[in-house]
Amino acid sequence: MNRMISAISIIAALMMLAGGCSTLKTNKNTESASTLLNNQPYQIRVRSGHFIMDRAIYETTAPEFSKYIAISDKGSYRGIIEIIYAGTSDSSFLDATSDFTTGSVLANSWYTGTGYIGLSGGGTPRDTDSTVTRTAMPEDDTLRITIKSSQKKQLWTADYKNKSLSSSSHKQKALKRAIKKIVEQLKQDFPAIAQ
Repeated sequence: MNRMISAISIIAALMMLAGGCSTLKTNKNTESASTLLNNQPYQIRVRSGHFIMDRAIYETTAPEFSKYIAISDKGSYRGIIEIIYAGTSDSSFLDATSDFTTGSVLANSWYTGTGYIGLSGGGTPRDTDSTVTRTAMPEDDTLRITIKSSQKKQLWTADYKNKSLSSSSHKQKALKRAIKKIVEQLKQDFPAIAQ
């Protein structure tokens, strides 16, 4: 009897762990893939508050999205893909309306692959901030990707929440997996972009 209770407890714990590791939710504000395609090319903008993470997210995201929609790495663009990453301890990014505020100096800036736009306070963000250097503490991470039209209207949003180790290398691996899942979901939500 005790073995059976132990086995059931272990199975329940594993199910909770598996179910609680990550979640992905998307919101389509347009049903038409042509609306998505008509706003090409897109400029990717990344905001994490950490230079290393901004760059890692950009370098992972650009090739994944460019499989299905045109990305402008330099020059003109029509639409925007905003990518925001925050851990639970990065509360300066969280607010009631968009989940990410402009509470810190870096919260007003976006990394575009070639540098920062909208950077207030001057200089390049430091890569020694606490999210990059923290280690071995479980933490929920949120990755939000919003595709916006040339008129800044939201066309599609993905929220990926993940429980992961906070070390830099674990975060970057988890982010790569998350971005692949998000782009795969974009393709499922708009099958015409894969043709």
